[in-house]
Amino acid sequence: MFLAPIVLLALFLSLFRNPKLFFLILFASKPFIDQSVRVKLTRVSGEDINLLALIGVMVFGAVALFNLIKKNTGEKIAARGVIILFLLLQFFVGAYSYLNDSRGLLSALEVFIRMSTPFFLYFIAHQFLKDRHFQFQLVRVIWLSHMLASLMSLVVYALNWGYADISQEVQRFSGFYADSATLSLVAFTGLVFGLLFREMYRERLTGFYRSCFLATLFSFLLLTWITLTKATLLIAVVLGVLWFGFYRRRMKLVIALLLIVVPLLFTTEAVQKRFKREIAFLESYTEKSTSITDFRGLGSGRFGRWLDNYDLFVNKYSEWEQLFGTNLFFHTHNQYLATLLQVGLVGLVLFLLILWKLYRAMLLKFRRSRDPFIFMAIVFLTSLVLYGFGYLSFTYTGIMWITMILVSRVNVTDTDRAEAVAYG
Repeated sequence: MFLAPIVLLALFLSLFRNPKLFFLILFASKPFIDQSVRVKLTRVSGEDINLLALIGVMVFGAVALFNLIKKNTGEKIAARGVIILFLLLQFFVGAYSYLNDSRGLLSALEVFIRMSTPFFLYFIAHQFLKDRHFQFQLVRVIWLSHMLASLMSLVVYALNWGYADISQEVQRFSGFYADSATLSLVAFTGLVFGLLFREMYRERLTGFYRSCFLATLFSFLLLTWITLTKATLLIAVVLGVLWFGFYRRRMKLVIALLLIVVPLLFTTEAVQKRFKREIAFLESYTEKSTSITDFRGLGSGRFGRWLDNYDLFVNKYSEWEQLFGTNLFFHTHNQYLATLLQVGLVGLVLFLLILWKLYRAMLLKFRRSRDPFIFMAIVFLTSLVLYGFGYLSFTYTGIMWITMILVSRVNVTDTDRAEAVAYG
């Protein structure tokens, strides 16, 4: 967090001089800048402005500018039309809410900036990924920066610094991040890009990179155990099944490990304590003594929150709001319910259509090229799609920036297997 002013200056200086350097600096610093979410700068219209929000506005301005000045190469961008409709709906609903005095201008702009930044990034990232040297640098930078952030969090944990959430009867360490889920996502991202680096640049794997990968794997396993977030356990399984099972064709080994590891995990005291409510619900369900209170308490209270927000949509939203939303951000711990409340049924349909079109384009691309970059994009997006069922809207987090960088590879038209894998 102390490096934030230096990072801001470096980003500003590189913005017009070298756009590729801008993105390398951004993603090299991103896991550390995320820690600045707790650093409040000022209050505007009754809302706190932190360093992370300031950098988010800067990145939005940069990618919007790059989209305006980019050359029209006539390349086909997967799902572009649906994404533009989705962003126009976001803008329209935000403007409507502001004009009807239901939202402040700053709040309406914040929602639009957060939702549009990853898609603006998606529209231009493929032009940089054509440069195989930049692609190599980007994968390496994202991997090593997240590895360092994970190792630093382990040091913070060992020194008993940072923050911890004890609201769910267990202590969940979050370090300097907003919550334990963000910390575990940082470690997960490091592992994903470490695996991608190993796959794409095997001939460049020096002893240094091998040591870094072992450190990445160690920090991911340890932080996953320390944080014990249910969503992270889920996406770890997704990574294992898709990457090692399907891509590396080791499905029998993956299934055997899951059959051994999962039962062992649930015999540990820490996991039983973490899943206390779920275990109690299953026991009472078999005894036919469950109640609505038991159900609402599942998922650390998420099921109750989902029921309340669904009731809000069905019984308190007008027909207009049910169709187009309210532009409000709800802590629903569910991406799809949050989209429904924010931009209505129309927006949710558009959002799901975007996901479907991106998946379809990536699968077709992978069948032709066997590009590991594309397959890891499928893995990462699938992880976040499932993550979104139980966590805060992933479109609101910086992790979506990295996701869209991966997905944008599908728009690079001049790749085949050799170009995708080999650099230098």
